[in-house]
Amino acid sequence: MSNIQTSYIRIFKKDGTDLTAEEIEILFQHAVRAYHKFGSYWVRIQKKYRNNEKCLDIQFGSGKTYGDDYLESYEIFQNYYVWERVADEGGFDDSIFKLVENGDSVEKTFIEPCTYRFNKVNIKSDSLSNYYSGYHPIQISENEFEIHIEGKYGACSSRAFFEVTENTPDYYGPCLQYDDMYQTDFDALCAGGHVTKSETKLVSDIFIFPYEELRMGDKVALLWDDRVVQTVERIENDVICKSADYWDNCFNSDYIEFIKNRNCC
Repeated sequence: MSNIQTSYIRIFKKDGTDLTAEEIEILFQHAVRAYHKFGSYWVRIQKKYRNNEKCLDIQFGSGKTYGDDYLESYEIFQNYYVWERVADEGGFDDSIFKLVENGDSVEKTFIEPCTYRFNKVNIKSDSLSNYYSGYHPIQISENEFEIHIEGKYGACSSRAFFEVTENTPDYYGPCLQYDDMYQTDFDALCAGGHVTKSETKLVSDIFIFPYEELRMGDKVALLWDDRVVQTVERIENDVICKSADYWDNCFNSDYIEFIKNRNCC
């Protein structure tokens, strides 16, 4: 396991109302921690308020976050629900859990490997392999095809070093600081991630080592509601994997049930 980890935090108000600008800043300062202070370990810091979902999304590198000062204001948990997904740079499955207060500490509940979902496959190929014929591909352009199939998979969604340069605030910490001019969104494709497992044969044959059915020059993408969430491409002797899994295609039962119950209120 690597000590470079990407944390994706999602915070909701328990009463279902919008977060204020003051609340967002307080929560942001409490959540993003490295070396007992505000900062991130080798992952760009991001924050975004989602108006439709009424939640705050935060990304940062939590590899040097310590339990005794992480979201240390326990009053937070009286007013907010806090979910977190963690990706390990070592290539392991993402994990997902809910954070709750337990006396004088913060505990992780419902912790389990994170499952992601897709409902379409896109293939770019100059000559489509016969492998796909059983999936009834639909040709949408001269060298592009779609397959309408649903499935699930495990993945590593690490963003370690993604777009981190010497111009990143406090690069030499390494306790990266927030750059409010950084515009890349959470769901941009990143080469730090890849599919780790799947019971869907097409996904295991194409997206997982040794990539048995991935032909030279082909590029295959998994999509969720027309958003690309995974890509894999074979170029010469190299296979390039990129991921953009996010909360929208997270398919863990406890999280899905939580969202369902909130939307019903």
